[in-house]
Amino acid sequence: MEGVPLDPSTQIPARSLRLLVTVGAAALFAFGVFCWIAANWADFHRLTKIGVVGGLLLGSCVIAAGAPRARPPFLLLANGATGGVLALIGQIYPSGADAWQLFALWSALALPFALAARHDAVWVLWTLVAAAAIGLWRLQEHPELAFGEVLPSWGLALALAAFLCPQSPTRRLVGRANWSFRLASVSAIGLFAFVGLDGAINGAARGDAALLASLLVLVFASGALILLKPLDLGLLTCAFAAIDTLLIARILIVLDKSFTIPAVMLVAIAASAIVVGSVWVLRIIHLRTAASADEGGRSWPLAALSGLGALLAAFPLMMLYTLVFDALAKEPPFAALIGGATLAIAVFILRGGVAFGFRQMFGLIAAGVGMALVGYAALEWFDRDAGFALALLSALVAFAVPASWMRALFGFGAMGATVVGILAHLLGGPHIDGRTEAAVALASLAAAAGGGALAAGKPGASRARPFFVGWTTAGLLALMLLAGRPFLASAGAGEFGALADFFQSPWSGPAQIASILLGLAGVSVLLGRRADLRTPLGFAAAACAVALTFRSPTLGAALAIFACAILADLRALASAAAIAAIWIVSAFYYALDWPLTQKAYVLMALGAALGGVAFFTRLRDASTPTAPIGGAAVALIALGAAATAGLAGVTVREAETVLREGRIIFIALRPVDPRSLVQGDYMAIAFDTDHLPASNTGGETRAIADVDSRGVATLQRISAPGETVSPEQVIVKLRRKSGRWFVGSDAWFFEEGHGKDFVGAKFGQFRVGADGTLFLTGLADQNLRVLP
Repeated sequence: MEGVPLDPSTQIPARSLRLLVTVGAAALFAFGVFCWIAANWADFHRLTKIGVVGGLLLGSCVIAAGAPRARPPFLLLANGATGGVLALIGQIYPSGADAWQLFALWSALALPFALAARHDAVWVLWTLVAAAAIGLWRLQEHPELAFGEVLPSWGLALALAAFLCPQSPTRRLVGRANWSFRLASVSAIGLFAFVGLDGAINGAARGDAALLASLLVLVFASGALILLKPLDLGLLTCAFAAIDTLLIARILIVLDKSFTIPAVMLVAIAASAIVVGSVWVLRIIHLRTAASADEGGRSWPLAALSGLGALLAAFPLMMLYTLVFDALAKEPPFAALIGGATLAIAVFILRGGVAFGFRQMFGLIAAGVGMALVGYAALEWFDRDAGFALALLSALVAFAVPASWMRALFGFGAMGATVVGILAHLLGGPHIDGRTEAAVALASLAAAAGGGALAAGKPGASRARPFFVGWTTAGLLALMLLAGRPFLASAGAGEFGALADFFQSPWSGPAQIASILLGLAGVSVLLGRRADLRTPLGFAAAACAVALTFRSPTLGAALAIFACAILADLRALASAAAIAAIWIVSAFYYALDWPLTQKAYVLMALGAALGGVAFFTRLRDASTPTAPIGGAAVALIALGAAATAGLAGVTVREAETVLREGRIIFIALRPVDPRSLVQGDYMAIAFDTDHLPASNTGGETRAIADVDSRGVATLQRISAPGETVSPEQVIVKLRRKSGRWFVGSDAWFFEEGHGKDFVGAKFGQFRVGADGTLFLTGLADQNLRVLP
């Protein structure tokens, strides 16, 4: 197949492609090592596990120090290995340390690697870790709304964003870290908004003060983002969306106290004014910085803010409809009638006015109300097929309005409704065995179809293009949801994990076949039409991506969308598809239907193969320049390695002393059926602390426990400073987190597939040191027999 003529600006330089491939190879190999250790958890001595990941860290640092061109991928590997060492120590010697401490230590130890690399890929991982540390510290140590509780985490979040800012004086240290800055800014905005939303819900004096403080900080952050050159409209949109959400949430809560027609009407007007005003201000800012007026009218951040704002403003308007029409609105025929009339009026309004102007925004809000009413009627009439009816209606409205940004929004809604229809139709009734495969396959095909339509059309020449951009974006979100929680997110992924658990099955049917075929089709078309990618590196990356589709039922569609977005010259959509693919591959770990050992070997083999191709092609490329080693970078790498090794060595030595010399005691598990707590390859546990007083303070404390003749310890009270104990007692260190006492650990890790061995657990076996340090060493049954 002959490639199409390429615009030089769209070609991927060989060095950039090699860097992308080596970074991907490093990530796959490290991921495989972690999976391999988890798969053989019971077969290796605890020091062997730490030694394997420590060796990975040391080897990465040695190569990065001696090969400057290879620093980004290998320092990314070193960054991940640092976290792996700390996580392993926390799992092997479970003492109940806070999660934020792990992430804080990780970010501190990995900072020299990021400074040595001065590359965005390394900074992105570091920023994720640092932002997680700040967020978890806020939740676990400072959960209240008082300013003294809120301001420290806000200050750290702002400092993190300022440190990575492209216009900060630290730019010389950081290098190019645009994506890291965006990630830090989004996490800071989320932290501000979370506190403000908590304040809006709680109300009263302290809640309103927190809400006001959040709004002021968000306004300040918006002002700082406006001053950035060039303007990052995506970040500014996130800040505006947070402000809109907080304001509308507060007035909705006020409405709950006075649910009358005049009050609801005022709230509806106020919510609409907030949304219209924020979009108008953002549009003015964008028009002053955009290259052309047309660019200002087609911006995806403006479209996203408009869609979110319309949804928020539609809530009070729906309440107004409910009050005005009373019981009639609950009747499907009448709901369809008034919903259809509202939608027709909305389409008429949307067919005029300037892009993102008052008229179009008001029409979009009205369209949201009309769609909700028609959707209610469709649900009553069509039951599980209501999603398909709404998808068809969304498509009709999309092509009835002229503005491209609105067609994209309705395309997003049409795809979302289609996926809901597919899942509801196939999985909504009894006897769903075997139908999960068909549901995932159909959702994947529907998402990829949008990408195919984009690749087949000419950029800017089709009115359908914006519709399929929205459709495909929603499809990527659906693929991520179906893939489940990403690596290390575990139960913290909430509904992501729950949805993924629902869809887990032996992927050997239509979903897997669809994934393989879509992946093959995507990379084949991309390589066929892009001559700059038809290189050994390009073919190696394509083969690796297709290989992963054999056990990832949604990856193939994401790869197909990525290829279509590249061919359609839609960089934002291609970036979204790449992020979705990374999420899906990361969720590979929790797809426990395939033995973890096999997944580990496949991931390590693919990573090694990709890295080998990148290395040997670089040796053959005579044009590849060499770079000086650089003393500062080598010193930073050595510092990071030495600090990690030193901290790990001291921690392991102290823990081994407790395990070797500490007293063995047993503490009863809470009377909860452990089978309900088994989650993948670990079991959530909690111990009996009923005799201890309630406390809202965090941090570490000491308690006195009575020990009977069998070694069973019963926690009795908090110890006084300097208090001594008798031989029948023991002092134990406890931590107060998330409103409850943590004894040693809140999880017990085991090898994949061995959860049933711990169903009869009634006690935790501990080693306790002279200073009260506890290490959970096993679970025991009611006869104190250690399991399994």
